[in-house]
Amino acid sequence: MEERLKRAYGSYEIPDEILQLHQLDADLQKEGLSLANIGFKPSATFAPYSISPPDLIPFAETGGDGIHFSFLTDFGQVKDLRHAPIVCVTPTNDPPIRLMARNIKEFFNLASSVPYVELLEPCWACTSEEQIQHECDLFMKDSPFHWAKGREKVLQRFKETFNTKQIEVHAYLSAIIRERETEIAIPTFDTLGVTGAKSDSYLRFKFDFDRTSKVEEELPKMHEFLEQATKEEKLAFIRDANMRYVVAPGYDELILDLLVDVLQSIGLKEEASRMMARE
Repeated sequence: MEERLKRAYGSYEIPDEILQLHQLDADLQKEGLSLANIGFKPSATFAPYSISPPDLIPFAETGGDGIHFSFLTDFGQVKDLRHAPIVCVTPTNDPPIRLMARNIKEFFNLASSVPYVELLEPCWACTSEEQIQHECDLFMKDSPFHWAKGREKVLQRFKETFNTKQIEVHAYLSAIIRERETEIAIPTFDTLGVTGAKSDSYLRFKFDFDRTSKVEEELPKMHEFLEQATKEEKLAFIRDANMRYVVAPGYDELILDLLVDVLQSIGLKEEASRMMARE
């Protein structure tokens, strides 16, 4: 595993499941196969998209359109990544941030319940199990026979390695999204929200969505808000600003600098480091 990817985990211990995932992929490659055959390649580097919240740690990618899967640490509230929610980041789609599973074990069940893991991205928006089955049937129908054989072999090895079980995808996704909504203290544009005790007193910064507005004109208002904001309100601000702007070098750099400063000021140095790693 590349050193840069290890740094993305920071103080977190890398879960055994992730180490097993890398080992399985290495074993498959010796046979001329790969977890890429099922659209689920272990991440070999850390190069976060600007749309990625800073409390995500990526662990696998599909190989298509930048779609990848990450642990959600809820800004350090999760102490053990084995219990961290799993999020799909799909940069070219709407919404780009999608809650996928309660934890890594349940995510592997979800991943093995479709013929190709990238299908979870379109399946997330399906409104019934029948729609999901239709997506899977179309994929299977369009798969060349020689390629399908390799995919089926890899999927079987994945199921055996992690002892996964088949689940109903739509029912599971609907349940975890409802659960998350009950845990959110402050809703945010990325749909993840800030977890904690609910209160009517929380405030959110009112972003100007006029595309002609200038960051320089908004910054004084942001500083004024942040000076009075609680920790939870600051975290919600970070999530919202990350969705409102292109927070990356060469784009909205003033916002990037501001968010890094806010993260560092509340002791979230690893999250600040991940944000500074954007290219």
